[in-house]
Amino acid sequence: MPPARELQISTAACLKVVIRECAPRTGEWKERVLYGLLKAWVEVSGIFNKDQDTLTLLASLKEVWDELLVACPTIPQVEAAQLQTLDKRMFQALVTA
Repeated sequence: MPPARELQISTAACLKVVIRECAPRTGEWKERVLYGLLKAWVEVSGIFNKDQDTLTLLASLKEVWDELLVACPTIPQVEAAQLQTLDKRMFQALVTA
């Protein structure tokens, strides 16, 4: 696994823990977390030849999204709908269950 990909996967795992443990305060940071998550999602989704490490990273990013859904109850109604409007094809795999 390339060091950068390993770091990205580890970062996603850490972010899941932070979101879970700090859920009451996550709403205050929702936009910043979403910005980083969505930026990573777009970058990694754009890779044409996805190896196993890339697929693992995509799965980890999806898990971060799922943690955010629990910590920030407005995301499914507001941000998820906005993402679907913005680019349904790009974000479909992220926002669907």
